[in-house]
Amino acid sequence: MLFEDVQSAQKCIKLFDESREFGLNQKPIKVDFWQSKVDLTNEREEKNYASLTQLVSIVMKESSKNFGNQGNYR
Repeated sequence: MLFEDVQSAQKCIKLFDESREFGLNQKPIKVDFWQSKVDLTNEREEKNYASLTQLVSIVMKESSKNFGNQGNYR
């Protein structure tokens, strides 16, 4: 589940935990990590940019190889 910020997520979990009584089969919510929606979006954009940059680099490298070999086809 995504929240705008860490404080909103913490508040939601606290309200959820307080809204039920802990019995034998009920456990508190487990949170693996905290990350804000903005940070998650920025991380995805950085990864996309890095992937695109890598792709352009590969295409340019292959294009220069093929362009250099054009004179050899006679």
